[in-house]
Amino acid sequence: MSHNVIIGIVVLLIVLSIIFQIMIGVLYQNMINETDNMTATDNLLLKQCKKKFANCYRMNGGVTNIPVFVDKFINHLRIGNISLISLQHWSGQLVLFSVFVSGMGIYIGITRGDHFISLMPYYIISMIGLYVYFGVSSAIDITGKKQVLKTNLVDYMENHMVKRLELLPESMRMADMTEEELGFRKRRSGMSGVKNRAEYYEKVENDDAEDAEDAGFANEDVAQDTYEDTELAAVKARAAKTADKKRMAKSQKDGAGHMGDDELEMLLREFLS
Repeated sequence: MSHNVIIGIVVLLIVLSIIFQIMIGVLYQNMINETDNMTATDNLLLKQCKKKFANCYRMNGGVTNIPVFVDKFINHLRIGNISLISLQHWSGQLVLFSVFVSGMGIYIGITRGDHFISLMPYYIISMIGLYVYFGVSSAIDITGKKQVLKTNLVDYMENHMVKRLELLPESMRMADMTEEELGFRKRRSGMSGVKNRAEYYEKVENDDAEDAEDAGFANEDVAQDTYEDTELAAVKARAAKTADKKRMAKSQKDGAGHMGDDELEMLLREFLS
């Protein structure tokens, strides 16, 4: 492999790594600029963020940790099917691979017996490539842009969007919800209704059981009272019967005593006459 081909590969790798850095920086900067007017933004990613936040707020009754929500959104940003985090990692890996290819070119030149002057382009291109890469990375400051974007999004959601969603009437919230979200809410409400009905029926059954138990106790008390009243009436009847017998016996005895005196008086009268 000739030196020109190897040098061309090194330059291509360095250029690709710098292009990836610039793409990420431009995307973040555009989003930062759009966050100054989030209400009327035309940025598709920010619109998606707003819609997702509104859906989470409506379905869960609020978003308790907005910074975490924003972090997850930023970490899932993509260009095509490639996430920005992966693209940033690939950029660094391409620079390291370019240095490795330069070393391989120098090794091949040494084994061929090339002079030092013919190997100088590898050193020069590697040093210039590394300088340009780190210079562009420092100027773009991807980490700083991510932090600024997060701060702007959190500020907008906490101070503007949450208040607007709290004041939004329920009818408008339902109108903005998609059919899938409405179906989810209906299913959740249906499950809650079934649970409430089950609790209601269980409560009614428990109340009926308690009423039946109380009725049983009441019937037992009534039966006991009836039994006691019957026994008392029987005792009174026996006592009254016994008293009647005693009065009749006394009356007969008194009658017998009076008849004896009358007969004696009649005998005395007959004797004296």
